Order: sequence, then C-alpha cells, then structure tokens
Amino acid sequence: MVRTFDLRKEKEMPENLHGDAWFRLQNEQTSQTLDYTKIRKIPDPDDYVEGNPEDEAMEIDAEERKTRNELVYLAGRIYCETGKNGAHKWIYEKWNQLVETSKYPNLD
Repeated sequence: MVRTFDLRKEKEMPENLHGDAWFRLQNEQTSQTLDYTKIRKIPDPDDYVEGNPEDEAMEIDAEERKTRNELVYLAGRIYCETGKNGAHKWIYEKWNQLVETSKYPNLD
C-alpha cells in the first residue's frame, strides 16, 4: 500500500508535483528491481470524491464528522504456495489498482 500526505489545505501546489512517483518490488539482498509501476499510469476512479477538508477542521463529534475518502494504491501481494510434493513457490500477483477507503472501510 502507498499512502500520501494530506495536501488539500496547501494553496499553491504545482501540477504534476509527483509525476514521477513510483513503487517497486525489490530483492532485499541484491537491491535488484523485480517489478515497478509509475503511479501516474494507474487511473483514478471515475466517480471519486475526496471529501470536504472543512469537515475535518470543525470541532464536532467524530460520528457527525464526514470521513475523508482516501485513495489507496494496491500494488499487489506476495505469498508462498506449497505444492503437493511439499516444495515452496513464491507467487507475486500484480494488481496495480486504486481503491477508495469509502468502499473498503476495513482496508488497513
């Protein structure tokens, strides 16, 4: 998962400030990049609405406050599969999806 800072209150942010941001799968022993994805190549959901930053600044009960709808990048997952002969095989599933926390409230 990739998380970003909340920059909604910043006034003068240049466009494409993080246009070259990326995430990668790396071998820890050799530092070899096994796979990578540039974040700008993953499309935003069509109906995405982030939420109102004033809702978070107001001092109201947590239940009355609207929750922020964050975007979470899901690069993929790594898991170990054990075959019938007992041999272990590591599998990497590449997802490259962008999901909204409003649709997956228990994501983390």
